[in-house]
Amino acid sequence: MKLVIFTTCKPFEGDDAWRQEQAIKSWTLLEGMEKKIIIVGNDKGTKEICAKYNLIHESQVKNLSGIPYLHSMLEIGVKHTEPDDYLLWTNSDMIYYNDMIANILCFEDFKKVNNFKNFALIGGRFDWHNPKILKNL
Repeated sequence: MKLVIFTTCKPFEGDDAWRQEQAIKSWTLLEGMEKKIIIVGNDKGTKEICAKYNLIHESQVKNLSGIPYLHSMLEIGVKHTEPDDYLLWTNSDMIYYNDMIANILCFEDFKKVNNFKNFALIGGRFDWHNPKILKNL
């Protein structure tokens, strides 16, 4: 069982660059569960951020005028999963902490006991406006 995180990014320019990098860095620091991180698309800086954090770069995605189709991105995410994996689609600026891993692991026991096959785990978002680089996530 692993967590497969996938997203598409805005071009890595200005505030979007540091905001997205801080989020992606938080994903790489998650502990307690094997994970795979996939960045979909070819916007400016995507290839470089994937190389920097050793992420999977899926550059080819079906799109309309440069906007990726959600179904195409889901197909890419599913391609990297096995039956017991958790697939997480996220915005590229979402910071995650280990409590998310703890919640998934707790749900895993519940899922087995109740024989759940088709489900979605949904989280809430807290926006923050702190324009400084996070050093210790």
